[in-house]
Amino acid sequence: MTKMKKSLTILLILFFMSSCRVYNNVSDLTNKIESVKTSLEEMNESVKNASQQIYKTQIKLGMTTAEFISIIGERAEKVDIKDTYYVYRVNQYDVSKYKTNSMFYYFRSSDDILFEINSDSSFDAVISKPNI
Repeated sequence: MTKMKKSLTILLILFFMSSCRVYNNVSDLTNKIESVKTSLEEMNESVKNASQQIYKTQIKLGMTTAEFISIIGERAEKVDIKDTYYVYRVNQYDVSKYKTNSMFYYFRSSDDILFEINSDSSFDAVISKPNI
């Protein structure tokens, strides 16, 4: 009977030690996943900032609609047309393809010149009072 108790005690100790190893492995894996998640979030923010910087350097007030469309391409969507101006919206997406922001570009109807750029997520607030 004592041999059996010793064997069970040794088995219990071995089981406990292997459980600790498994826990450490799972803990290490969890830490690595969190690290990758943080890195992806930082990379996503960097891509978003880079995308906004590209728009800021390439899109300038005073450019024509044709110049604007040649830079933005099919991502531009005409969303509002008034008597004196019209508005294009360009949605910005993160690396996971979730919409993060919308940029609004206002063009005068008389000469097709870009006169205002706005990055508001509320379309109604953006189009309510353009500076013509």
